[in-house]
Amino acid sequence: MTRTISDHALINWMHRQRLHLATAACIVLIINFGLIPFDFATGWRSTSHPDNWLGLGLDQSSLLDTLSNIFLFIPLGLMLQVSLTRARVRPLLALTGAAVAGGLLSLAIETLQVFSVTRISSRVDLFANILGAGLGAMFGIVGQTLLRQIRRGLRSELKRDPSAVVVKIYIWLLIVFSLTPFVMVPSGHQAARALEHATLVPFQQVGDLADRVELARTGRDARLEYSLRRDTMLLWAGWVAEAVAFGLAGFLSYRHLRTSYQFGARASAALTISLLAGLAAIISVLQLPILTRGFHVTDIVMRAGGATLGVLVGRYGIRRRSSSGDRRSAKMENQAPILFAMSGPSSVRRFVYPALVVLVTYVLFTGLAPFVLRRQPGAVLSALRSDSFLPFFSYFWNSRVDVASADFFSKCLQYGVLAIALGMALRLQSTAASLRSHLFRVVWRCVVLSAAIETAQIFIRSRVPSLTDLIVAGGASFAGVVAYQYSMDYYVASRADHDARVSTKGRLQYGITDALIGTLTEPQGAPENPTTPVHKSRSTT
Repeated sequence: MTRTISDHALINWMHRQRLHLATAACIVLIINFGLIPFDFATGWRSTSHPDNWLGLGLDQSSLLDTLSNIFLFIPLGLMLQVSLTRARVRPLLALTGAAVAGGLLSLAIETLQVFSVTRISSRVDLFANILGAGLGAMFGIVGQTLLRQIRRGLRSELKRDPSAVVVKIYIWLLIVFSLTPFVMVPSGHQAARALEHATLVPFQQVGDLADRVELARTGRDARLEYSLRRDTMLLWAGWVAEAVAFGLAGFLSYRHLRTSYQFGARASAALTISLLAGLAAIISVLQLPILTRGFHVTDIVMRAGGATLGVLVGRYGIRRRSSSGDRRSAKMENQAPILFAMSGPSSVRRFVYPALVVLVTYVLFTGLAPFVLRRQPGAVLSALRSDSFLPFFSYFWNSRVDVASADFFSKCLQYGVLAIALGMALRLQSTAASLRSHLFRVVWRCVVLSAAIETAQIFIRSRVPSLTDLIVAGGASFAGVVAYQYSMDYYVASRADHDARVSTKGRLQYGITDALIGTLTEPQGAPENPTTPVHKSRSTT
């Protein structure tokens, strides 16, 4: 039985069921990929393939589509194999069970695609999915030792250099959230369409929207005009959010290179900016197959600009702190990363409260744009009678599912991050509150903020209030606080495990980060003692 890592029953349950939760999330994403845009029609049958078997046609899929179907099921097969192995199932039976389960899920999706107007079910996709699930299970069998080593190395690095783990996790989250809402069509047609609509001139999208606003004003279409104005404001808000996100990545990466690996100021700045600029370009390329995204040079410019600004802020802060001579404060901040610290250092307070103000402002801005009030009698009754006011009606019936999914994931991300910042601020005021009390205090504040925005939208042109946003605010804030508390408890438990392991074995493990950075700091070769980290110990001042 898995040991407990926290004093909270919910956190311990999540820790015991973490593999099952990850498997369920993987299944949900696979269903989302396979059934978008959920345009089922009663009585519709795909007739494009006369040779049908179990309702599935024999489609000559492209190589890219086949490979995407294989890779899509590899994580699911890996998770199913690990779950069956933990249930003491023999490796061969676990491999077979993972492949069969993946095949049944694929068969269900392909059968539902028969009734989709825009999707084509195919036996090739079915066999590719089964192959992907089998490959994932095979990787799980072969790589069990490697997975244990990676897990052991992660725990070791959490103890030795938690700031490195913070930087890695944050950059990984940047990549994941840049691909939301995961509505991908991995085909050559979608890539060609995305390249056709790509903007290679910075801020060209703003100019195009301005031209459309002028046309709507000329045609006296007030609703379209204010809707386009809202799109323009949300476009700027998205660019600012990406710049801030990459700015924080630049700040954390620069500080990590300076404090942990003793890089020079110019070398750290140049390396951080170049790596994050390359990441910005890679993310834009990855967004090509996403229906609601696309390739836009402005995104790369804003991301690279934000990373540069973050590096400048980090360099100025480090120089000011080093010149002040407050070694004790610097050591405390190095040993307690800003995302893991719950209370104590004044630097955490200086970070949490401004971040909370920025997040609330961003949520209000996106919720109240375009800030144009309408004077219409009976606006409240009209909003309450609207079909869009019903929970989730506008997401799954009254609009395209891919567009609605983008809005849904965006709101989840907004309120999830806001809940984390709000929870940190409340923890700074009172650390003795239980998890249930803490969740209640965070969730009701986020719901009240969402209710205020929805009430104001009754009197804003081109906006329609909905109960869905209140439900999303409550659920996302709850998930944000629980995820943050789980990461905190797991971090503390990992540090305790590492301390016990080091006291027993008397040595530290050599991490992957040390090997990568060692190639930059030690060009002559690997360090003489592979069990000793390359970077300078944090215990010295």
